[in-house]
Amino acid sequence: MVECNKDCSKCKQFNGRTDDKGYPFGHECMKYGDSVFLEQFGDTKVFKTVEDLNV
Repeated sequence: MVECNKDCSKCKQFNGRTDDKGYPFGHECMKYGDSVFLEQFGDTKVFKTVEDLNV
């Protein structure tokens, strides 16, 4: 497990996903390859790593 303390709204590796009409529907951390909820942007987030998935 990896913890991230960055504010997602200021992170360069953040990706806001939009639908075909341009409306946002998802937020993704490109560094850890996982989705992030809007409520968690300023909080500490925990991501699973490849080692965690291979156990």
